Amino acid sequence: MQKFEPMTHTRNLLWAACLLFPLSLMAQEPALNRVQAMPDADDTELFIKEFHRVMNLIANDFPNDFKNIKGPVIMDDGEATSNFSTSAALPEASEAYITTRLEADFSTVNTVYVAVFFDGIDGETADVIYSNLVWLINNCSFECCNMVYDELDDSADSGAKTTFYLPYDSNNTEAYENMLFEVRLFKSFDLTDDLELIDTWMVVLNVSTFVE
Repeated sequence: MQKFEPMTHTRNLLWAACLLFPLSLMAQEPALNRVQAMPDADDTELFIKEFHRVMNLIANDFPNDFKNIKGPVIMDDGEATSNFSTSAALPEASEAYITTRLEADFSTVNTVYVAVFFDGIDGETADVIYSNLVWLINNCSFECCNMVYDELDDSADSGAKTTFYLPYDSNNTEAYENMLFEVRLFKSFDLTDDLELIDTWMVVLNVSTFVE
């Protein structure tokens, strides 16, 4: 019978923990951070399929002003906000809601689906998430229509990037002709508790009506 040695046993456990630690970090990394790097991994494939399924739910309900995926009004400290919950929350979005906004002409009220995927101080992570969101939409097969896209890149000046999508061919042209997807990366500012000004980054997907 082999003699049990506590120190040897403890050392072996520590080595095992060290070997497994990087694997556990990979397992915990959000799928959205690695869809281009590891698209064929089983959990990544499932994430991509679910993302595309929900994107089609959102796009298909665009002609209805998202009424089929619109939930109750979102409350904040007992007060009603101008945002509504949604049954079509995209996977790994930190927030998903439906809202309205007044356009620049001050006469058009636009119903907008909003999904927030990043809100923080790590600009590199924000850029990876932005790039992966664009990749996900570029590789999505939409039931309603085919999409054409272009990118506005102001990253050299303000750090902002926007990729926008419009349909160029659809089964129901009138219903979808003004549908607009926008994937946005933009920089803002915040104050720390010590009143220091820091850069913050957001990555957002909007689905709305294109207004000239």
